[in-house]
Amino acid sequence: MKKKLYFGFCVFFCVFFLSGIQADAHVTDHPELGDYCYYTPCVFSEGDLFVLKDTEKSFDAIYLVWNEFAESVEIRYNGITKEIFPEGIYHQFVDLEEETREVELRMRGSGMIEDIYGVKKEKDVSVYQKWQKASEADVLVVSTHADDEWLFLGGTIPLCVEEGKSVQVIYTVNHGINKDYFRIHEALDGLYKSGVRNQPLWSDLPDMDYAPDLTEAVKFYGKHGFDSFVADSIRMVKPDVIVSQDLNGEYGHGAHQLTVRAVKTAIRLAADPLYRFPQETHHVKKCYLHLYPKREIHLDYSRKLKAFGGRNVYDMIEDCFFCHTSQLKGWSLEMGDPAHYDNSRFGLYYSAVGNDMTRDTFFENLEKEAHDFMLAGCSKVLLILTLVMIIIGCIVLYFRKRRKKA
Repeated sequence: MKKKLYFGFCVFFCVFFLSGIQADAHVTDHPELGDYCYYTPCVFSEGDLFVLKDTEKSFDAIYLVWNEFAESVEIRYNGITKEIFPEGIYHQFVDLEEETREVELRMRGSGMIEDIYGVKKEKDVSVYQKWQKASEADVLVVSTHADDEWLFLGGTIPLCVEEGKSVQVIYTVNHGINKDYFRIHEALDGLYKSGVRNQPLWSDLPDMDYAPDLTEAVKFYGKHGFDSFVADSIRMVKPDVIVSQDLNGEYGHGAHQLTVRAVKTAIRLAADPLYRFPQETHHVKKCYLHLYPKREIHLDYSRKLKAFGGRNVYDMIEDCFFCHTSQLKGWSLEMGDPAHYDNSRFGLYYSAVGNDMTRDTFFENLEKEAHDFMLAGCSKVLLILTLVMIIIGCIVLYFRKRRKKA
């Protein structure tokens, strides 16, 4: 796991920096549930009751920030009783049927919650997020850790959003398993700011602290540790384009390398009818890897983005990365500078629709139909081996026929 800020700094940031975007309704007797800080959770048990109240003005929606989900929540207000289900959404927006000044929330099952707010839908848009479940998307971004999508994949996401493409992000490690829930919340804050609305997917594997090389990562996760997660994600998301990290793990991080190996394998698995038969297969059209040295494209970070009010690409990268407050002490966007691991450089590792010509976008040739697997890189070897086997088979058949004639 990458270095973290010490706890005190994070609490300072949350309390003082985020204080300017507070809503007014808070849970009585539980001030930690309204402090806008991702380091002060509340553990609850079956039947626990929380009262959300605003003595001065009404609110018409509830915003819940989960660490560990309740089975359901019974809410009561203005004589109305209804049951809501988290459905795996970490930052959950609940629209109320009418305005109120008080809501009772009774938990079903045990869990852990970070914050509960009452908000006005029209007024408090800077406070809440409205996520939808992971779903089909044009682009699948495969990141190892939460923040790698900004450090090393740079302007990928805002440029895709600017092009009108839907984006689904997946993380091959799950910080929640390490109980580092703040990393999940930081990831959601950054992605939401970048225009992503599909909640990311996380694997069921923990962050291993640090893997100095691929060998160490394989020891911890196994040689094919991420393969099935990425392949299953491809089949679910059905992307035209995949963008992922560097074959060499940027600065050599073993988990980054294992993620890219999984992407390479998963492209093949997702298209293989024998993999998890009878699931529907999916053929990816293109895959770009960070710093891949062939068929390179360079993202223009000076480009003004209409989708983000005319801000340029680098401004968006910076804004979204700074949401990862726990990582700011040990990591900097300088990692993605041209002098280090240039996060504007990508190469076309795989294409089923031919090579790029303009080399300034991920989306060239997508109107073409995918034709089998015209793989760049390692899968060319598979094609050559197949041809060799066919030739050998033909030679064997030829000599068998000659022997029979003799």
